[in-house]
Amino acid sequence: LLARKIGEVSAQGGVIAVLPDTREVARVATHLQSLGIRYVALDSDLPRSEQFRNFLLVRTGEISVVIGTRSSVFAPVHNLRSILIYNEGSESLYEMRAPGWNARTVAMERSQIEGCDLIFVGYSPSTEVAKLIDDGAVKFKGVRARIKVESMEQIHGEFLPSRAITPIRGAIKEGPVLFLVPLKGYAQAIRCSHCKTISRCECGGAHEQRGLGLAINCNHCGKRVSQWRCRWCNSESPAVASKGITRHQQELGALFPGHEIVISTSDHPVSDIDKKALVIATPQMAPLVAGG
Repeated sequence: LLARKIGEVSAQGGVIAVLPDTREVARVATHLQSLGIRYVALDSDLPRSEQFRNFLLVRTGEISVVIGTRSSVFAPVHNLRSILIYNEGSESLYEMRAPGWNARTVAMERSQIEGCDLIFVGYSPSTEVAKLIDDGAVKFKGVRARIKVESMEQIHGEFLPSRAITPIRGAIKEGPVLFLVPLKGYAQAIRCSHCKTISRCECGGAHEQRGLGLAINCNHCGKRVSQWRCRWCNSESPAVASKGITRHQQELGALFPGHEIVISTSDHPVSDIDKKALVIATPQMAPLVAGG
């Protein structure tokens, strides 16, 4: 859909499409190629020689469609008519280094200076854009769609509510099932199983466990704990307080034996999947599935 929109607006003049990460850039590039639209990518993952070559193609006006990550918002596109920003609330669009800027803010300033259209594309607006919509500065155009959603609450703090297990078993017979988890690693925090106190090192850092069977250590100073003991109640029974993706893999493997588990993180991204499996991914790392 985004590639088709880029092709539609490119008929009126130059276009810049800003995407959160290189995976999205690659996906849009594939669709633009299939549509026969000439474009260049400005992406930090490209070799410097290719980046400079693409920059010159834009600077000389030979190509007027640019896709890329946050810095592509500065591309010197001739006859710029439209700037598109996908998922404008993403943290990846923030440049944290001084002087610090956000691709959304730069795009808004540039659209006013150059008199071009600014289009935000995504599933939901950020709070900043929602305020602009309320103020009438941004026009909201929704798309009608129906999604079946079920909410199943945990009753006793179990990993998965028992009601969710049967639908998952049914779904995996049709195709891959996706689980989104917030953290990498195994256990990002440790607590006492008796008094529930979060365990911390003498230096103030939080205790963590990097893998099943590995020792507990401090995530700040790295000090290893040979024999863990709660500093509040002296219990010797630690528990996982913040589960990482590998802990989820362990527990899902126990719940659904015999099914393949695929992990996708920023360190080990999986771009596509075409088999029936349980997929565990951190935010923005979910692989594409042919047919949805």
